[in-house]
Amino acid sequence: MNTKFNSQELLMIQDKIWFEHKASASAKTVALLEELGSLMKINSRLICLEQEASIKITKGENLKGFPYFVLDAPGLKAAPDILSFRIIIWWCNYITVNLILGEEQLNIYRKKLIENIGLIKSGDFYMGIAENLWQHEVYDEAYYIEGKRVSPDLINELKILKITAVIPLNSKEILKELMDTVSALNAILI
Repeated sequence: MNTKFNSQELLMIQDKIWFEHKASASAKTVALLEELGSLMKINSRLICLEQEASIKITKGENLKGFPYFVLDAPGLKAAPDILSFRIIIWWCNYITVNLILGEEQLNIYRKKLIENIGLIKSGDFYMGIAENLWQHEVYDEAYYIEGKRVSPDLINELKILKITAVIPLNSKEILKELMDTVSALNAILI
């Protein structure tokens, strides 16, 4: 690796304003997720928060090169028993709202998912088709298909489930859109 800084890199690492803006935007992103978590906790119809109201927020600096912030509601359990919403704000990319069911939970909700397949097909959703809950590049066809292509046979074949909606980073009413998306995904299970 070349360790010599180019002129743009030198300007960037000396630009205090850039770092101040990054810190401010990071704090606002965490505050947005905290507010979303609070709204989710008071929404008594969210299946995955009926028994456990824990919310976990984490952040990282390098998801394919860009910072990201994650809200897990509830905080994740062992993989087979997962029933959770995972919201990821991936800077320079997009926001994903994910409904995740591990194998045990999928077996509990499989019939309901098939009954409500129309909601999956009519929504702007993507379904994970690989046994990798942690793949977040929604537009990669090796891992996701569009919701309108989901079939009962596919739902029956899956060992784990991940249904994802994408929200652009420049959404005007981001908190409302996040909560509406969580509610739409939750409706698939009820």
